[in-house]
Amino acid sequence: MITRNVGFAILALGALATATAFAAPAQPQARTVSVRYTPAALDSPDAARRLYRRIQAAAREACGDTDPRDLVRYFMFKGCYQSAVDSAVEKVGASNLTALHRRTQHTTAG
Repeated sequence: MITRNVGFAILALGALATATAFAAPAQPQARTVSVRYTPAALDSPDAARRLYRRIQAAAREACGDTDPRDLVRYFMFKGCYQSAVDSAVEKVGASNLTALHRRTQHTTAG
């Protein structure tokens, strides 16, 4: 069985949201989360959906928790999340996963 990894680096900018104009901003840290899958995970629409959900969960993990009441951090999380999912889907390069992502990306709220 062939197993592949999709790893993607996420620039977690949450620390910058709490910096004030008078304080030196904290350095952002990059987090990498790997998602293991087999080529068979791309054979059917259901399998692609399962892999896509795993990619989404990994992106949430890598980008960290956020409080939707803190709008700056929330939008930073959303940008991080979208970038991570976009990157992972592109790295896998499977047509049915890419099609699912295109249909889902405007309706999914991280």
